[in-house]
Amino acid sequence: EAARGCCKHIGQVGKTIDILRQQLAEKDAEHARRIDETQRQMAEKEAENQRQLEETQQ
Repeated sequence: EAARGCCKHIGQVGKTIDILRQQLAEKDAEHARRIDETQRQMAEKEAENQRQLEETQQ
């Protein structure tokens, strides 16, 4: 009886680990999206700065 309870507990721990892994993967994906968006915005700003610089040099 005690062994059965232990196995049930181990199964629950496994489910919890799976849930935590999924949550971590989702957070990693969101973090990657934010980094991509930040890099895109920085590239846009850099391009705008370059255009302004070229205009002032003419």
